[in-house]
Amino acid sequence: GSSLALGWSSMFDNYRTLFSIKGAIRFSIAGFVARMHLSMDRLALLLIVVHETGSYALAGLMVATASIVITFAQPFWSRYADRNGQSRALYLNTIFRLIGFSIFILLVHYKYPIWSWFVAIIFAELNTISAGGLVRRRWILVLPHEKLKTTAYSFEALVDEVVFVFGPLIATALSTYVAPEAGLMASMCFVALGQPALARLKDTEPPFGAKNLSNADVSIWRRRSTQAIILPIFFVGAYFGSVGITVLAFLNSIERQELTGALLAVWALGSATAAIFNGVIKWQMNHAQLFTYSLAFMLFASFALLMVDNVWQLAIVLYLNGIGISPVLVNAYATMESEVSTEELTEAMTWVTTGTPTGGALGSAVAGQIIDSFGASRGFWIPIAALIIANLALLPYLKVWLRLRSRS
Repeated sequence: GSSLALGWSSMFDNYRTLFSIKGAIRFSIAGFVARMHLSMDRLALLLIVVHETGSYALAGLMVATASIVITFAQPFWSRYADRNGQSRALYLNTIFRLIGFSIFILLVHYKYPIWSWFVAIIFAELNTISAGGLVRRRWILVLPHEKLKTTAYSFEALVDEVVFVFGPLIATALSTYVAPEAGLMASMCFVALGQPALARLKDTEPPFGAKNLSNADVSIWRRRSTQAIILPIFFVGAYFGSVGITVLAFLNSIERQELTGALLAVWALGSATAAIFNGVIKWQMNHAQLFTYSLAFMLFASFALLMVDNVWQLAIVLYLNGIGISPVLVNAYATMESEVSTEELTEAMTWVTTGTPTGGALGSAVAGQIIDSFGASRGFWIPIAALIIANLALLPYLKVWLRLRSRS
């Protein structure tokens, strides 16, 4: 028994070292609060639009619009943070975001035309900053040695999954039992608390204003070495977006809509489990190899969605599906980092983050159309199709992946 305990203790030494770094826990906790909204906004939007209009197609289109806007917003704010500092970017972003969502909630509450909802949501989501990217940039700054990088990324992946366990539960409970807008209002509270808290932590804020940033020969999204990571992640995002709306539709079809948040939390719990162990296992493979294998695992696990008949089966299948998520994202971050300069790190991290809502736009829009036309059960084909394409998206960049996988 004591030898087993010693083994577990040794296994988690990396995490203990992380937690002992001065200021690290403070910026990680602030980042946790700042990104709670990421797990709430789109689900809260789905619930509001379905409640007000009864249309999954319209709900999917609303979420798709928000996701596309995020695609442009997050890299912009990341570049702004690299050039002007994280604190300034976070304060400005918080003010504009709260104004945008306040307008959206008022328009919905007073039943203004639906086109005005879209205008408001576009303005609100133009002010989306990648708190996760900012936090990961701080980890790179404070880590005492390279060996802890995987542990730090895995810990932040775990934080992401804790966000996606509790966020959907809070959004669903508030939107279902309090008011349709209550989920979004709670999301705004997390932004108002978390982003300024992160901005105030000046001791771990990365240096900014590097002169060579604007002189980069080719932007990150135009390089083949980074496209090779961004494109598969885009379709992983389509998988995320389609699962969310399909789970909601399936539960609605069996009159169990109130369980939407709980089921999405189980999905995130699978990813959290994988994140914990990914941070302590000494892999004999490099990040590029782990990325491609994890992506293949996600595809094979997704086929079980076609066999779901009830809530318990869906919970088990979502948990198994979740196990592949954090290894894919952790290794995408690590592989991306190896392909860019230090001055581009925040933006590079954000392109990984941005790929998921962008693809989510496509996934939720297509799934919404399929569900409205053919029923909830047919919607499960969309996340499977998204992961098939994500794996196929490796092929146009085969030479890049062969180079990345061959690294020692």
